[in-house]
Amino acid sequence: MRGKIRIGLVEDHEMVRQGLTALIDDEPSLKVVFDVANGAELLEIIKFKKADVVLLDIEMPYVDGKTALKKLSTHYPDLSVVMLTAHSTIDDVVDCIALGAKGFLPKHSDFDKVVDAIFSVYEKGFYFDEFVTKALVKEIVSNRDKLLEHYRQPLKLQEIEIVKLVCAGYTNKEIAEKLFLSKRTIEGYRLKIAEKTNTNNIVELVLYAIRTGIISQPN
Repeated sequence: MRGKIRIGLVEDHEMVRQGLTALIDDEPSLKVVFDVANGAELLEIIKFKKADVVLLDIEMPYVDGKTALKKLSTHYPDLSVVMLTAHSTIDDVVDCIALGAKGFLPKHSDFDKVVDAIFSVYEKGFYFDEFVTKALVKEIVSNRDKLLEHYRQPLKLQEIEIVKLVCAGYTNKEIAEKLFLSKRTIEGYRLKIAEKTNTNNIVELVLYAIRTGIISQPN
C-alpha cells in the first residue's frame, strides 16, 4: 500500500464525527482528509479534496446520504462509499447497494469492524457482513425471474473458478499465481465474465455468484 488510505467522513452529529475522526487518525494506515456534517457539504468538498473511502451517514439534513451517494456514484465512480446508519433495514441496504455503495455499517458497530470495512472496500472493492448478505439474498430471491433474463450465457469451469476467487477477495495478480496463468490472461477472463454475466463491478458479480449458486448463501 502506498501511503495512507484517505478517509472522508460525513456525519451530522458533531460529537460522533469528532470521536470517529480521532479514532481513525490513530490508525497508522488511515488518515481523515475531511469531515463534514451533511451531503451538501460533502458534494462541495469532494471537488477539491480527494478521498479513497467515504463513510457516509444516511440520515442527514439538507442533502441526505442516499441522494449524495447517487451523485457520487455518477461523478466519482472510483470512490468507495461505506454507508453508516443508526437504524439498519433491509430496504436501506438494497437501496444503497443499488445506488453504488460498497459497504454498509450500523453506527453501533465496534470500531474494529469499521476499520475492517475500510480496508475491505479499499483492497477488495466491497464489504458485506452477514446482515447485508442476507438482505441481498432476499432481494435476489424475490426478483429471481427478472434476474434470470440477465444471466443467459453459461460460464466455463475456468471462469467459474475465477469468479469464486474474485468473490473471496483475491486480486487479479493473486488469481494468476494460484491458477498458474498470467495477470493479462486473468484480466481477459474478467472482461469475458463481465460480458457473460452482465455485471459491471464486484458487487454485481457477487450477487450473480450467489444467485447462480457459485458461492453459498448464508443460512
